[in-house]
Amino acid sequence: MVAASGDTVQFKICWSNYSSASALSFVITDAVPRGTTYVPDTATNHLCGATIPVTFDLAYSTATSSTPPAAFTTTAGSPLGAARWLRWTVKSVGIHTTGCACFKISVD
Repeated sequence: MVAASGDTVQFKICWSNYSSASALSFVITDAVPRGTTYVPDTATNHLCGATIPVTFDLAYSTATSSTPPAAFTTTAGSPLGAARWLRWTVKSVGIHTTGCACFKISVD
């Protein structure tokens, strides 16, 4: 896919638990690509396509480092447009559950 300046692109990072036990907690971390701007959205839109309801915490960082920073600012709402890193902490998922962490960016 090729995106031009001003385009909005949605990213999905999908996961699945096909084991015979529930997953008690896991973390997904992803960078907002350079040359783009994070598009804040409602917090309920940050997990999409889950086969059952899933609880999670969303945190963000405005650091521009090439590796995820150790410290993240936790937010109850949507991250700032200046977010450079996003981190989802998924609390618990049952067996045979799938879903995706989702976010949108605008190409500068």
